[in-house]
Amino acid sequence: MDNIVSVHLKDAKPVTATSKGQFRDVPFGDGTVDFEGCLRTLHRLGYTSAMTIEMWANKSAKLIEEVKNVKAFFDKIFRNVGIQQKPLD
Repeated sequence: MDNIVSVHLKDAKPVTATSKGQFRDVPFGDGTVDFEGCLRTLHRLGYTSAMTIEMWANKSAKLIEEVKNVKAFFDKIFRNVGIQQKPLD
């Protein structure tokens, strides 16, 4: 844990026998990443450093709305897990 400086959060769809997978342009919640399980484990282990959220919304006509939706998506998970975010100044 002492060597982790940041966690990168991004949704994806896996490579399978019938799919090449998808690693960008996957809306949060549409992929297979278990964010709650991963973040619960990190929280249990005492991780308190940075988290970066990667989202692909460059094709969106409503970019600000997309960002707000992703923020709400993670706010809910953070609350469920018990992660307290630093307030924005």
